[in-house]
Amino acid sequence: MPKGIRRKNKGKGGDRGGQQRDAEGKRGDYNLWEVKKDNQKLWDYYKAQGLIPEAEWHQFVQCLKDDLPTAFRVQGCHRELDAFIDMMKDRFFDKIEETEGVHKPHQLPWLKSAFQTRMPRSMMRSNPALKELHNFLVTEAEIGNISRQEAVSMLPPLLLDVQPHHKVIDVCAAPGSKTMQLIEMMHAESDNPDGLVVANDIDNSRCYLLVRQALKRMPAPSCVVINEDASILPNMKKANGETMLFDRVLCDVICSGDGTFRKNIELWKSWTPQAGIGLHRLQVNIARRALEILEVGGRMVYSTCSLNPIEDEAVLAELLRHFEGTVELVDVEKELPELKRSPGVNKWKVIDRDLNEYASHDDVPTKLKRPIQQSMFPPTEEEAEKYHLNRSFRVFPHAQDTGGFFVAVLTKTGHLKEPKTNGEEQKDRFEVKPPASKKRKMQGYLEDPFVFMAKDDDRFKNVADYYGIRDSFPAENLLSRSNEDGPKRTLYFVNGAVREFLQNNRDNVKVINAGVKMFGRTETKFTQCMFRLAQDGLKIILPHLGKRVVTIDREEMDKIMRGISGNPNYPREGLQCDKALGDLESGSVVLKATHGTVEKSICAWIGQQSVSPYISKEERIHVIRMLGFDTSELEDEMSSKRKSKAMKGREGHHAKSKAENGEPEAPQEDSMDSGCSIGGPRQHPAIAPQFASSAPAREAPKGGIPEMTSTNAEYTASETHFVKKTDILYGCAFNHYLEDDWPCFLAVVGSQKLTIFGENEDGKLEPIIQYEDPNPDEKLFAVAWVFDEANDRHEVVIGGKIGMMRVVDATNGRVWQTLIGHGGAVNEIRKYPRNERIIASASFDLTIRLWNIHFSECLAILGGTDGHTDQVLSIDIEENAEFLISGGMDHSIKVWNIGPGTPTHRKIENSLKPASRRLPVVECKFPWGSSRDIHGNYVDCVRFVGDFIFSKSTEKKIVLWKFGEIREGAAGRGKGLVLETFACHMAFMNIPDLDMWFMKMDVDPYRKYLAAGTQTGLVRFWALEGELPSKDSTFQVKGNGTDTATKLCQTAFSHNGKMVVAVGSGGIVVRLDKKEEEVAKKEEERR
Repeated sequence: MPKGIRRKNKGKGGDRGGQQRDAEGKRGDYNLWEVKKDNQKLWDYYKAQGLIPEAEWHQFVQCLKDDLPTAFRVQGCHRELDAFIDMMKDRFFDKIEETEGVHKPHQLPWLKSAFQTRMPRSMMRSNPALKELHNFLVTEAEIGNISRQEAVSMLPPLLLDVQPHHKVIDVCAAPGSKTMQLIEMMHAESDNPDGLVVANDIDNSRCYLLVRQALKRMPAPSCVVINEDASILPNMKKANGETMLFDRVLCDVICSGDGTFRKNIELWKSWTPQAGIGLHRLQVNIARRALEILEVGGRMVYSTCSLNPIEDEAVLAELLRHFEGTVELVDVEKELPELKRSPGVNKWKVIDRDLNEYASHDDVPTKLKRPIQQSMFPPTEEEAEKYHLNRSFRVFPHAQDTGGFFVAVLTKTGHLKEPKTNGEEQKDRFEVKPPASKKRKMQGYLEDPFVFMAKDDDRFKNVADYYGIRDSFPAENLLSRSNEDGPKRTLYFVNGAVREFLQNNRDNVKVINAGVKMFGRTETKFTQCMFRLAQDGLKIILPHLGKRVVTIDREEMDKIMRGISGNPNYPREGLQCDKALGDLESGSVVLKATHGTVEKSICAWIGQQSVSPYISKEERIHVIRMLGFDTSELEDEMSSKRKSKAMKGREGHHAKSKAENGEPEAPQEDSMDSGCSIGGPRQHPAIAPQFASSAPAREAPKGGIPEMTSTNAEYTASETHFVKKTDILYGCAFNHYLEDDWPCFLAVVGSQKLTIFGENEDGKLEPIIQYEDPNPDEKLFAVAWVFDEANDRHEVVIGGKIGMMRVVDATNGRVWQTLIGHGGAVNEIRKYPRNERIIASASFDLTIRLWNIHFSECLAILGGTDGHTDQVLSIDIEENAEFLISGGMDHSIKVWNIGPGTPTHRKIENSLKPASRRLPVVECKFPWGSSRDIHGNYVDCVRFVGDFIFSKSTEKKIVLWKFGEIREGAAGRGKGLVLETFACHMAFMNIPDLDMWFMKMDVDPYRKYLAAGTQTGLVRFWALEGELPSKDSTFQVKGNGTDTATKLCQTAFSHNGKMVVAVGSGGIVVRLDKKEEEVAKKEEERR
């Protein structure tokens, strides 16, 4: 069982959430620099496809093995774009041209504001001759004037032809480089255009990455960031209630990324043809939904950083087939004429992971018909003639020394049927028990409200009078992120289109960010205005200001920008412009200076004695540079600070790694856009889950104070225990083979210990049995209760690192049986609902096993050909024992049919008849259904609730979904097969304080609540009665003795639902009790 370190989410750019690379370039258990850049399956696959002419094959192969050039782009809506590029060439590019071994950046032939150089970034950082260029690029990138972005990644926005009045959506936006391009294109003619850019991403953390890396560097009043699943994107509304359709849609979908070998070196070890096959259906679903929200006559760009036809032309053909007569491909051959490209193809080959080729879907073996779908095959001749797939194109790496990319431009020529999302169609069908008499109101999706300011608001009157804001300024577009009365800290500005979007879509999308900071509150008593101007919004409001705008000489601006000896406050007595400032009272002011055609305006603060710029150090350097002065001294100072900060970060990282047994935390994602979403290679951590070292048992908490218990909480913290000499408790389980009025019995495991607690006469938990495994290498992860009816004996099954499971008597700690068979750690054990002697176990060895404990007999092994490809972390069995669900480190969730009529069920029944002839162990290699669409990272907990499924990953969310119709159509039962990605999303529940794995949740026996522990000492609860569960937890409870450093690894409900226990770091056992009024209410309902 791998270590429970915090992992970054995967997304665009592959797996950047692995371990940090050390000084020798090592990551994981191999050296990156020694990875052999060869993959025979890759060569055989693309040779068979015939996409690359034979004469170019060697050039193609060699280019894939070469490092990817460094590319960057100058902000397209930069007011001084031409002057900026000229300055960059004169001061930096020409200076390095004669340096030996250095490649001068050159403009991309198809985009004048983009540049590329053969120099890798490591060389730019280390070569003294490139120091000034590197400092320049870093400084300008920090404030958004330059974006590091792969060359081919710039193509999709360019082909969208965005205009300032368009409504545009980027359905898979993070990390945001393409979104920045869309904003630049919209703002090309105005700082405050009429259009709208919606940036969406399914991953909440990556939405914040987008805000941090894109919008903070390039704030725009036209952009709003939302957090939704692109494949089931909700309908967005206009002011009249009609569905909003978009003029332009960017659909840069998740893909296998085989066009990125030049920068994602780990792909050489992990790529197989299966990568594209597994993503095809998800790509179709995302693109289909994108076309549904496209306006008639609008344009959509579909793109991937994969060269695989299964992910490219096959997806297009399926879209054109589905929307026949209303969607067509656009011929863009004459657009970007300098770009070297290869047209799309009408014929390709469908090849499985073992390089077997299939001419048609009929030729596909039954066992592969689920992953290999009909839509993956080439169109018929008649279809090919209509579809014009040759209008799409590929960019091969060797054509212009870039990465590989695929692009297609589509347009909608007619109206489609009213689009519906899976969530809308299924919403009313979610019900895990009869509706309560009083339904719970759904909570809103917005993290913080967007409250718009009325034009007659007294606060704005004060601001308007102070700055002389003219009536032409649209004050109704100012907003705050709080609906509380009293002073606001910050006022943001959006354009009219974003205001309308926010006002009409408060309840149907989750909005993460919108608006440009325009005013910040100041608490000083020396000014008559409560708000100061913010640099982010200055270019928007500047034309509307009638007061407090002062023009000064560029030399004066230079002095103010530099300050004195690092102090940003420059004495007024040393400025010739003091006379111009003399008539202004203390407060916020705008300073303007010009140099040739360049005009720079900055926000500043004037006091009685000094003037201070209210902009960042990077912005100050930019202003000085654009006004024609030397910045090398300031940039050297910034570079030294960056190196010092990096050194401290490395020292802190090594110290932390040592404390955590050498397992480092994942690095932050790099700001360069990857060009596409990639299902990256797996990491293989070591075998035991571990957290940062915690305080010894019973010591005072060392972390901070976590959030407090909600006022509406129906549970309350009652007591806390610590299991001595146990670093972490990983598993806990209550005995559910008891009547409701019986006392509770709890088993917890961690290190080598099993501890059983019983409820005494006072209602308190006390340890009654402790078993310590004799194997010093054991580390227990999993526990489950069973019942021996023949001997009237309650028992506990435990398992962990060494792969053996022991059956322990719960009354005396005696071991009755040892179950041997797994080839690796046991990660979870679950009981079989139909018999107390049958259990299931999930293992590091990629399999699930079913056991009859009475005879220590393995009944079935689930795994193999189409099973999990990385260790299985969690399992659960449906209440009727017809299906078993499993989740693993391979991101997949699989449903296994173990119900009546299956060999597995026959074997279970056979094992319960001692006199019958024993059937052989069943090997089930093909699940009933499988999906990698639900989560993009480790799936560490799955739970059935009726026919519905709750699953959790490290993405700070729990997903409620349904796998097709579980009651209908199982493989081998005459109802056909279920598609690999046939999963219906019902709801997403956010866990903002849980991005670690091996943290397991539970549902109470009455299906009223779902509970999950967090890494901040809280237990979060979601109500399940009636409607869909809310995105945010219904309430939360802080355990006694927990702090923000307390990791709660597993949560469990008692057999009667009156008690909840969470266990975790430091050997902690946190008990929560249902409040008395809730207990009384439940008793009354039961009677």
